Amino acid sequence: MLIPLDYYRILGLPIQATTPQLQQAYRQRSDQLPRSDYSQAAVAARQALLDEAYLTLGQGSQRQAYDETFLAGGGNTAPPLLDAQGRRRVKPPADRAQMPMLDLDGPQIVGALLLLQELGEYELVLELGYPHLSNPAPIEAGQFGEPQLALADILLTVVLAYLELGREQWHQGQAEPAATSLKIAQELLLHHGLFASLRGEIQADLYKLRPYRVLELLAHPDENSVQHRQGLQLLRSMLKERNGIDGQGDDRSGLSVEDFLRFVQQLRMHLTTEEQLALFEAEAKRPSAVGTFLTAYAAIARGFGQRQPAFVRQASLLLRRLGNRQDVFLEQAVCALLLGRPEEATRHLSQSQEQEAIALIRQQSAGSPDLLPGLCAYAEHWLRTEVFPHFRDLVQAGVSLKEYFADASVQNYLESLPEADPPGNEWTVVPDRASVAAAAQITPNRGSQRTLATLAALGDRPVIDMPQFPWQRPNPVPPATLPLGLDAAPAPVPAPLPDRGASTVVPFPTTARASSAASDRGGPSIEAPSADGGDRPTRTRSRSTRTARGQSSQTGDRLPILIGVGIVVLGVGGVLIVRAFQAIGDTFQGGPTLEGEQPILQLDRPAIEIPPPQVAPKPETALSAPTLNPEAAQQVVKTWLTAKAEAMGPEHQTERLAEILLDPMLKTWRARSREAAAQKTYWEYQHEVKLEAVKATPDRPDSGQVTVEVREVAKQFKGGKLDRNGSRDEVLRVRYDAVRQDGRWHLRDARVLR
Repeated sequence: MLIPLDYYRILGLPIQATTPQLQQAYRQRSDQLPRSDYSQAAVAARQALLDEAYLTLGQGSQRQAYDETFLAGGGNTAPPLLDAQGRRRVKPPADRAQMPMLDLDGPQIVGALLLLQELGEYELVLELGYPHLSNPAPIEAGQFGEPQLALADILLTVVLAYLELGREQWHQGQAEPAATSLKIAQELLLHHGLFASLRGEIQADLYKLRPYRVLELLAHPDENSVQHRQGLQLLRSMLKERNGIDGQGDDRSGLSVEDFLRFVQQLRMHLTTEEQLALFEAEAKRPSAVGTFLTAYAAIARGFGQRQPAFVRQASLLLRRLGNRQDVFLEQAVCALLLGRPEEATRHLSQSQEQEAIALIRQQSAGSPDLLPGLCAYAEHWLRTEVFPHFRDLVQAGVSLKEYFADASVQNYLESLPEADPPGNEWTVVPDRASVAAAAQITPNRGSQRTLATLAALGDRPVIDMPQFPWQRPNPVPPATLPLGLDAAPAPVPAPLPDRGASTVVPFPTTARASSAASDRGGPSIEAPSADGGDRPTRTRSRSTRTARGQSSQTGDRLPILIGVGIVVLGVGGVLIVRAFQAIGDTFQGGPTLEGEQPILQLDRPAIEIPPPQVAPKPETALSAPTLNPEAAQQVVKTWLTAKAEAMGPEHQTERLAEILLDPMLKTWRARSREAAAQKTYWEYQHEVKLEAVKATPDRPDSGQVTVEVREVAKQFKGGKLDRNGSRDEVLRVRYDAVRQDGRWHLRDARVLR
């Protein structure tokens, strides 16, 4: 079989490699053993290809012939090298004009697939290896060696290729393609009943990937699509496993309670009012205080946005349950305003402790006998900037109290309302959708034709021009996409409860590889991660901060029409109220009560107090130097050699590797440490380092190169005994690629120059 490989690629070298580099690469590749699940036959086949490449390139005459033919073809053909039987060993590809090909026998194909997988050629591994799994006849016939071992080795290589491909797609923000790759790998293992530990590793990745999939699926442009519905189903599964939105269950996503609340806040902008009501009503009935709050929020949005004040009444009842434990009087005042209950709205304002907000409302009501004009202005602004942007179907909708009160269905419903709702237990279960819908269908009281005419006359008035409140902000940023780190739990997403003056998207952090992928693609970061791949600052502020800043910027303009219309619109509320339907309130009362102390919730504060991260100042060291100078370069190399000695020493401690290395160097040395531990082998090192050159990259201040001369005395021990054959004393000239990440310098790659 023709395999797209050449001897330089097998050793991981350019064609310009020197003899010492060739020797070093061969030694490193030989020491870097593959995963221990592979059979000895596969490991031997891989080593045979390494030996063949080294012997060919290590002999001057053969390498010269190889290079001449290779260069003569411009890299498009391979040299006519013959094997021991005189057959053409290296052949030009038929359909891969830019790749030399090796003609390999059956047993060596397994070793070649293993090498391709190590080189990151995952698509190529799948192209060459998967057909043998779907049609295993050649394997069963013994063409690849002992059938059971060959099947397991090829299966393992293909599965690992799917796993790594899925992780690359995950890092690139492609959550659904990543899930598909991981699921295929898992299904292959289940079908053959092999490598149970690897199945568990894949399943763990799928659980961690779920929040990213939810965001990607819910953001599908068609809210009626299969993808959008699948996202909702995944979200409900997570909620069930966590025992609710603020539950203590484990969905194995790695998200804490606070992180999950932020995640829910982030995904809300992808859901309609109908979807949020259905979702959060179910959560409120667990019961859940957070679910109760979010249901009230969704009910206000639907009630005003779709001219169905029955849902505003539902929200009012829900907020009343929270009112004895939390200051939500401003929200209750807005609901009373929308229900045409001016006295109740005024009473709620008088109970609120939000003094700065109340002061601004008073300023807007100057010259009026009550606070209704200012509350009218506040309500319009709040609905426009802090309610509608969190709902997929309302984000572009307009907000007008005049149009709301002029709507005939709103007028009919308001006339049917009692003057006030009867008292009840504030912790009763949320009314179900059927009762809300039934309340909306109540036959209105047609007796007050004068009131109907007054409200309808608002349609002839100009639109109320609301003032620019100090906390007014631009429209929230669009949802970001997600590159995810696999080595760490996903980071926080936006705050669980909406702040009146803020709309934020908090990104997920990524590993070094994910960050690199994000920067390479110049794209977004389920870190919806940020649209440019970087972190967005969290922008939240308290109501007091907003209003305090606003007092200095308030212009003091008074809009007579605002005051007049506000009085006309809301002053007639008392006329609208009839007591004939006092029983309506009973529809929403009764039911079981919540047990125990419940969280206190408020629109402008998180359900759980989340203090800002307090990062203790660290003393500046060479590793945290802002530029790659000689001192920093010397220190980073010494730190790396110390970490190497620990990783390859008797205890095989790899923790410090992550403090100084980045992938691919980190991945390589972790694997070497694991393999040495499995073989009961360790080294003792002595190093002498001489700094030769430090080269900073002008256009990339966070990267550079360090060239050093290192004398390494390495004593190898096997089974606790010194192995002189494996020990060495050599002087090497090494060039390291240095990268600054999280304010510290790390090494990403190393090349032996001689």
